[in-house]
Amino acid sequence: SLLSFHMALEGNGDESLTIDESERNIYENIVNISLSKKSKDPTLPNMEIVEKGLSSGLLITTDGFIITAYHSIQRYENDWLKIKQENPPNRKNRERWLTDIKKAYYIIDNDGNRYPIDITLWGRIPRYDIAVIKALIPERPRPIKFRVLEGRLRKGDEVKLFGIRDEKPYNQYGRVTNENCTSRVEDVGKIENTFETDAVGVRGFSGGVFITMKGELAGLVVCQKKPFLSKSLGVVSGSSISNILELIKKTGYRLGKSHFSGKYECTYR
Repeated sequence: SLLSFHMALEGNGDESLTIDESERNIYENIVNISLSKKSKDPTLPNMEIVEKGLSSGLLITTDGFIITAYHSIQRYENDWLKIKQENPPNRKNRERWLTDIKKAYYIIDNDGNRYPIDITLWGRIPRYDIAVIKALIPERPRPIKFRVLEGRLRKGDEVKLFGIRDEKPYNQYGRVTNENCTSRVEDVGKIENTFETDAVGVRGFSGGVFITMKGELAGLVVCQKKPFLSKSLGVVSGSSISNILELIKKTGYRLGKSHFSGKYECTYR
C-alpha cells in the first residue's frame, strides 16, 4: 500500500497512457466524501444528520488513498482524534469498530459502493487547503494511472473541472483567469499558490479536480466565489499541482517513518 502511494501521480512516466485514458481514469475515480453526525439539539439527541455531497475527492490508489480539500475534513479532526484515543481499533474490536465508523465517515465511489474512512490516518497542509485521507477499500494496492501536469497552469489555459454533487459526477469547462494568487477559505484562512478560473462550481465540488485538455491532473478545487450568480453557484479556484505533489511526498515520508516506528501519525502542518 505504501509503495502504491509513493508511486501515485507518476503518470507521465507511462508514455503509453493516452489523453482519453488519463481523463477517463480521473473521471471514474472521483469519489463523494459523506459524513454524518448526531444532532446537537437536546430535544433530538439521537437524530443522525447525514451530510451527503459534503465534498469530492480523487482516488489515487486502488486501495483507498484519496486527495481532497482540507477544509472538507477540518471540522472532524477533533472527533477523529477523540475516537482514536478513547476507542482505538484492535484485533478484537476491528469488525465492530469498522461497522460503526462506516455509519459516520465514508466515501461513495462511482459505482455506488460505500467504504469507511480510516480515521486513524490522514495528512494535510492547511496553507494549501489540501489533504490526504484513506478509505478502506478491499482491493490489491496499485497506483491509479493518469497524466500529471508538469509545471503550472498559465492565464488563458483551458481546463476541465470534475466534481461530485448528489453522488453524481459532473464536469465543467473554463479558463484560468489568474495563474498565481492567494485565496481565502472560511475557517482555514489564506491559501497560498492557487489559481483562479471562470469555471462554475457548486457545493460539493471542493476536493474535485482540474485537468488540462491533455488529460493531465492540474490542481484541486479549494474555494468558490459567489458574487453574481446565486447562493450556491460561483466560479472556483484551485490549489496548484505542485502543492499536491508536495503533500504526497510529505505524507509518504511520514507514513514510511510511522511504519518503522509502529506509530501511525501523519497529521502535520
